[in-house]
Amino acid sequence: MNSLHGKDVLVTGATGFLGRHLISRLCALGAEARALSCDLRDQEAVFEETADAKIIFHLGALNDAIHSLDHPSEHFSVNAQGTLNVLQGARQSGAEKVLLTSSAAVYGKLAGEGSLTEDHALVAHTPYAASKIAAEKVAESFFVAFDVPISVVRIFNAYGPGQSKNTVIARIINQCQSNQPELKLGNLAPRRDFVFSDDITEGLIRISLCEKANGEVLNLGSGDDCSIEEVANLAMEISGFSGRLISTNDNNRALSIDLDCIRSDMSKTSRLLNWKPRISLREGLGILLDKLK
Repeated sequence: MNSLHGKDVLVTGATGFLGRHLISRLCALGAEARALSCDLRDQEAVFEETADAKIIFHLGALNDAIHSLDHPSEHFSVNAQGTLNVLQGARQSGAEKVLLTSSAAVYGKLAGEGSLTEDHALVAHTPYAASKIAAEKVAESFFVAFDVPISVVRIFNAYGPGQSKNTVIARIINQCQSNQPELKLGNLAPRRDFVFSDDITEGLIRISLCEKANGEVLNLGSGDDCSIEEVANLAMEISGFSGRLISTNDNNRALSIDLDCIRSDMSKTSRLLNWKPRISLREGLGILLDKLK
């Protein structure tokens, strides 16, 4: 990990949930980490800020699938064109490594019930998913055509301290700490692969330092899945919440794009990095509940 020491590292999306964790960890490792301060769509400004960067973590994106249904152009301009701008800047500056964060959403409605390997078919079931697939293809073209050293990382369901209050785990945690008689959620059936923020940060850093990961697409999840109902019941058990769990299930628009089951196959990532996530869902939920005490 010490090979990051003293290096100029640029992080896009540094004010977001994962970006804040990543910047903190990079600084702890002695990197000269800084945040991209401009709009990703401003090509000239992006070129200026990437000029001296040795390593670029490109986390910046719009990532709301429901929002993308009404604003597809905005998602494409930020996620696809913004990625193109970053990669052009990286190519001009001769960056040593670019890491593009993508999403498990690219697997779409064909995700099914098995573990998802990186060569699974991609399905653009929302404009958001389509924009992330487009960004991945831009990255692929820059590796093949221009030999830009880049890795694409498909992050599964991230959670941890500082996550948005609108995420399902944040809603569960906050209600478990309340004095309400009921814990209300939407659809309890979908199964998700939840991965803790510290594990994501560790994985991203390890991938950035792995030369064998250049030109590769890698999953970053826990390798396991559980239903929203199971997560809620586990949090209720840990916190001692004695209320009832109720499914309101009233957002038809969200239900129309919801995926039944998402679970990562971490074989490729674990093999390349000789590493796997270490924080279990029980431990992660306990950390979040302790922080609210």
